[in-house]
Order: sequence, then structure tokens, then C-alpha cells
Amino acid sequence: MEATIRIERYADQGRCVGHLDGRVVFVRFALPGELVRVVLDEPHDRDDRYWTGEVVEVVEPSEDRVTPPWPLAGPLAMGGGVGGADLVHVSLEGQLRWKAITIGEQMSRLGHIELEDVPIERMACDLETGGLNWRTRIEMIADDQGRPSMRRRGTHVRVPIDTMPLASRALLDRCGHEHTQQIAPTCQYLIGAAAYNHATALSRYLLYDFALCPIGDAVQRFRLVQRVDLFPGRLRLFIYAGQVLHGQSA
Repeated sequence: MEATIRIERYADQGRCVGHLDGRVVFVRFALPGELVRVVLDEPHDRDDRYWTGEVVEVVEPSEDRVTPPWPLAGPLAMGGGVGGADLVHVSLEGQLRWKAITIGEQMSRLGHIELEDVPIERMACDLETGGLNWRTRIEMIADDQGRPSMRRRGTHVRVPIDTMPLASRALLDRCGHEHTQQIAPTCQYLIGAAAYNHATALSRYLLYDFALCPIGDAVQRFRLVQRVDLFPGRLRLFIYAGQVLHGQSA
């Protein structure tokens, strides 16, 4: 089901709020003030207090709207849907404004504190990188050919990617494409760029088939060896083995 909605205000999770027939609709990839064509998520005929949907066409755009610098993370209708960049359609100035307004509203609603101004500072090199290259961990799944991929939202479709614009330069440089070759099909994995000790690295990555992360001056791969059900349905132990891919382990 599709409908045309006037967007009213910011919400959570990168969504904005509009109304349709008196019902609240949380819309992905929208901006306040815009008139947008929205496809509602199924089931759209449920009796919930609110619906959710996604922009398929922008009829009247906001001044804060930009062409997504990473189209794969944009709306499904525009060839995107892999997720990970909820504000990919928003200018950098618009992103700061979104965050400032959201924080101010939450302080008012939850803390009963009215703030005239909420200072939001940019990350270092934010303008230089266009708001990209900031994630220090990324999660992927291999497709049937073992290529790094991401799932398209709401489906089991795996979309191959040859780069990750959100990943930090350190992650791309140290745990780049050369370390993600010959991956078993459908294997889920996570790559991290920050330096962790062994215990921290394992505790972060226990739910993946394997993980790559720098430890000291080495890039180490943790491979899932065995899953042991200690208490069926309650507690499962994940056993990993480490392998140094390059450099020397700490």
C-alpha cells in the first residue's frame, strides 16, 4: 500500500513522523516538511497504533536533502536497502540539526529540562570525508560465491559489496579486501579496526562465524570452532581459535 504523507517532525532510528488517516506513520528516509510518497510495511492493515514505511518518491524535498553518497544504503525503491546509514539522505548540516533537536526533545520529555541550544560538534575530518569513514566495526555475510555482502532490508537477499564507505580508513587499510578472500558461502563475520586484547575481542565477536581484528601489531582471525549447549535453550558456549593473518601477535 502506498500513500502521500506530509512529514511533520524527527523521530528515532533515522525515521520521521507523519500521519495517515489519523494514524502515526514512522517513515524511513524522510525529512520534516517534506511531502513524500511512502510504501507502508506489511501488514499495513493491522490494528497497531502506528505504521511504518519508507520513501519511494520525494514530491516536495527539504533543503537538508542530498543525494545519498552511498546509494546502496538508501531507500529500497532507489536501489538501496542494505542499511547501516539511516541519515544517508541528509546533508551534514541537517544531520547536526537532527541530532540537536532530538536531544533537546528527549531532555524535555524525559528530564523535564528545557534547553534553548544543544551544541553538537562534528567528528574530526567530518567535512573532508563527507560524513563517511567513521565506523570501526562492520558486519557482513558472504554470498554464494564467498564475496563480502550485506543483506537487503526485510529480505534474505545478499548484496555483494566491493567497498564499505562507512568504514574507517584504519579498518579499510588494515583489514581490507585482501583479508576477506576465500570465505565460506553464507558465513557471517565481523571486522574490527580498533585494537583489543584477546578477551575483549572474543567477547565482542561471539555470535559470528569468524571475526577479524587487530591485536597489537597483528591482524588476527578468530574462527568459530565449536558451539556447546551447556544448558539447552538457555546458555551456549562458543569456542574460537585464533590465527595471525599478518604481523606479529601481541
